[in-house]
Amino acid sequence: MKRAGLLVSILVAAPVAYFTLPAVGTPSGAALNHSLTHRAEGMILLDDSYPCVPRDRRTFTCEIYDSRGSGLILYSVSLAGRCWRARKLGTGSHEEGPPLPRRSQGCVSLRDQMRPLERFL
Repeated sequence: MKRAGLLVSILVAAPVAYFTLPAVGTPSGAALNHSLTHRAEGMILLDDSYPCVPRDRRTFTCEIYDSRGSGLILYSVSLAGRCWRARKLGTGSHEEGPPLPRRSQGCVSLRDQMRPLERFL
């Protein structure tokens, strides 16, 4: 009976942790790209995203797909710990579908680091 309770606890705790815990350590360029894409409502294409490229210790250049996955949009991203602020570079004239926001902000989470679908598919 105790094992069943432990199993249920793990099955409940794992998804909660996955969706709510912050990132562990310094976020990678891939985790930053995933976080920005998710927050800006761009399209996440499995196995076809580009990691953000560092310009210096706290500033990155990130390319994310537009909401239809047909064009790349360039953002300048400032990172402070695990949280970031992004500003779209250029006009986004090649976007299809609803335009992505000119500015966005958020924090890299554990799910941005893990990305199990991208790693195992």
